Amino acid sequence: MGQGVSVRQNLAATQEPAQLAGDSVAVNYFCGEMMRPDSIKPLHTLSAEQIQHFASAEQQQALLNNDEAGLKAADERALAAAILASLADLKAESSALNPTSPASTGASPSSTQNLNDKTEKNTSTPAKLPQEFYESNRKINLQLGQWLKDHGFSIVSNSGRNSNCLLISMIQHAKSDYSSEHDAEVNDLRKKVKDFTKKHYPDNPSMNDYSLNCDDELTIELIREINKGITDQSEKLSLCFVTANIDGTPVWKRTGDGEKVAIIFDQGGHYEAVVPRHLAPAQ
Repeated sequence: MGQGVSVRQNLAATQEPAQLAGDSVAVNYFCGEMMRPDSIKPLHTLSAEQIQHFASAEQQQALLNNDEAGLKAADERALAAAILASLADLKAESSALNPTSPASTGASPSSTQNLNDKTEKNTSTPAKLPQEFYESNRKINLQLGQWLKDHGFSIVSNSGRNSNCLLISMIQHAKSDYSSEHDAEVNDLRKKVKDFTKKHYPDNPSMNDYSLNCDDELTIELIREINKGITDQSEKLSLCFVTANIDGTPVWKRTGDGEKVAIIFDQGGHYEAVVPRHLAPAQ
């Protein structure tokens, strides 16, 4: 992958890239052993040649200056950039980076909803689930949240009011502004949700009044609508939704075909934008 490796990490370039969904994907910096804390090597174990080849200019300068704080920040930016670059290699609608995860083995559905399939979805307030489910879901979401933080990202919290958490996250990424929930733009997008539902599901116009899903045709249509308003081709969005596997590790799904890859944390009913830490708003 060249630049974009934490110089404190085990050099992942010596490892074989992961395979998923029949495609070879460069996931050198966020898949498998190299992301565990025990894979991190002290600086003195890296040769000057390795540092020159793998470290970014910012990292190399921090090393020359013996700037520990600057090096930590440079490492975080390089690691987050490497993950985003690798996600850009994922095909849209690909299920997961982990080929043994439920999403890629078929244990849980992740395919695009067929508009001709009138199976009801989100037709009423979600059924009450056992407390054990919520506790388990909370635990793995906390684990994944920590994984994201450990790899150079911040999670941008939002109010989720009116079940708009996914729409808020989308607009924040589209505007590259995470300090606001962009009420006007979100309300406009919610209107498009209602128009879409009335058109394709006239017998069930309220089916999308609750929290939306990351993997259906409506979400793809919303990304298209957002991208219509973005004139710079390089800024048009693709969204990579990340969910927690049963062990709290990330499972990824890309939706859309824009050049700019952005991450949304799907917590199973609540969505939040994920950004490289240096882009996050001040808390």
